[in-house]
Amino acid sequence: RVQASQNVFFDLSNFNFQIEPADEAGYSFQVSSPISQQLCVPNTAEVALSVGAFLDFDAPVTLEIV
Repeated sequence: RVQASQNVFFDLSNFNFQIEPADEAGYSFQVSSPISQQLCVPNTAEVALSVGAFLDFDAPVTLEIV
């Protein structure tokens, strides 16, 4: 497990690893709402995502849940 605080990373495990900068543009996302939701068809659920870009990534991000 790795925790970060003010851009400082702390290794909370016994594994050796390196944190390296990205070498190509891309994106990341984080779920901002409950990951697990129960519903019955045909009802819908909404999930809030926060999407971030790095290295000037500038393209649409499309996610589909099937």
